[in-house]
Amino acid sequence: MTKTESSSSHIILDQQIFQDNLDVIKKSLNTGVKLSAVIKGNAYGHGISTFVPLAENAGINHFAVYGIEEARAFASAAREGSALMIMGYISQDDLTWVLQEGYEFYIYDLQQLNLALRIAQEVGRKAQIHVEMETGMNRTGIDIRTLKNCVKSFR
Repeated sequence: MTKTESSSSHIILDQQIFQDNLDVIKKSLNTGVKLSAVIKGNAYGHGISTFVPLAENAGINHFAVYGIEEARAFASAAREGSALMIMGYISQDDLTWVLQEGYEFYIYDLQQLNLALRIAQEVGRKAQIHVEMETGMNRTGIDIRTLKNCVKSFR
């Protein structure tokens, strides 16, 4: 059991209770479904360095973060073999490190895709890319018209 405190409250992470809850979730999943623990926001206040080992001990080996700072915290806390997906923007300077680590990441436009593919080739690693699609909110993502050009980049 791990206890995290602040002046007004505390969080208790109990390995057995976490395992029991996880087992209930796993029973509802189909065979072959990958379960990913989202640990953005410093594992929702639980602490990445505290939560990742707890989750790994329970059999979770895939995690997701929003940004590069959280990715670096994950890298310090995780066991070899645990996978990471970065959901937010990654700067060109950080992209080399992400590719060298073998982490999955999202791309939002063709320029970012081409940059990722170029750096992946430079570092000799396969880029594990997820494509964010524009769904009509006009915020981020690749629109359906651009998707055909995106797919051509993967060939």
